[in-house]
Amino acid sequence: MILFGSHAYGKAKKGSDLDLLVIVKESSLPRYKRSVPIYKALAGILVPKDIIVYTEKEIEEWRNVPLAFITTIGKGKVIYEKQD
Repeated sequence: MILFGSHAYGKAKKGSDLDLLVIVKESSLPRYKRSVPIYKALAGILVPKDIIVYTEKEIEEWRNVPLAFITTIGKGKVIYEKQD
């Protein structure tokens, strides 16, 4: 899980949302449905959130595309990483 955006860069202001990228091995769900269970799990955290879920394959496909959203993630902070 990667924190990016204003909170990761030390520029958060009152009302700033948490921008989170979750990377999963694979998923059969369309991208817009993947974050639903994560929003539900974090429902008790009363901070505005923007949660984006990509598969490992999608990250690789977009990693070197100039101006792609994924390229900004390199500036983010890993806040959770599953150990195999």
